Amino acid sequence: MKLRFSTFDIVALLPEFNERCKGLRVSQVYNVSNKTYLLKLNKNSAEDAKEEDEGTTKNFLLFESGSRIHLTEYDWPKDSHPNGLTMKLRKHIKNKRIEYIKQLGYDRIIDIQLGINEAAYHIILELYDRGNVLITDCNYIILNVLRPRKDGENEDVKFMVKQIYPVEQYQSIKNATLERHEIEEIILQAKVGDNLKKLLNPKLMYGPALLEHCFIQMGLGENCKLDQNKSVDIEKILSAIRLAKSIMENIVNQREGYIVQKEEENVLVKDNEKKIVSFLEFNPMLFAQYQI
Repeated sequence: MKLRFSTFDIVALLPEFNERCKGLRVSQVYNVSNKTYLLKLNKNSAEDAKEEDEGTTKNFLLFESGSRIHLTEYDWPKDSHPNGLTMKLRKHIKNKRIEYIKQLGYDRIIDIQLGINEAAYHIILELYDRGNVLITDCNYIILNVLRPRKDGENEDVKFMVKQIYPVEQYQSIKNATLERHEIEEIILQAKVGDNLKKLLNPKLMYGPALLEHCFIQMGLGENCKLDQNKSVDIEKILSAIRLAKSIMENIVNQREGYIVQKEEENVLVKDNEKKIVSFLEFNPMLFAQYQI
């Protein structure tokens, strides 16, 4: 499974999440660990008991603070002692239906709404940095938070109970491109030998894998570094960013993906005819860096 999601992964997966989860009811909430939570989903409240009797397939929405979110049928081991956030989630969202799952702006923040109107609640999942999980009411007033941000942590926003989660601030993030002068300034401040992809990646929201794919497609190379003169083709960089933006906008209509695997010789087999295949990750598209 993929252990850390990029913005590109989130954009690609959310249409499927909404297609499969919208209208399903949360029959139970569990915590696998302090950072990982399971929402058990059913079509109606009576289906849970029926499922236990008939042994039918279980459906879970799993999310991990700072890392990932995905659907699973695997019955994960649950913590025998539900933590405070789990108990709060059970109190407010048990038997609520999922209305939508959306991304806030271009950031790696997911908003899951359960219930409607004044009876709605939101699970906010942050998949960047150290991550966070919050539950809010219909007005985004925080009811509980996995990782409160305290004074002295160098955060612009402190997330504490009874404060309002700044949804509008994140929805306004549209950092999907860079202008020529911005690229020139980044290169001017960089050092000789710096990797161009690593310089631009923090300024964009596409993620390193998609950015590398677009660099290769535009002829910038897989490991493009600044030479002594810092001479790079700005037009190719702009074309690569435009391509990344186009792919990001169109990936929502795609319903396929690719598993990247690595094949190695099995040193335990004398004739070396058998190989070991290890799965590296799953991507929404076949990136150029993985094509043979």
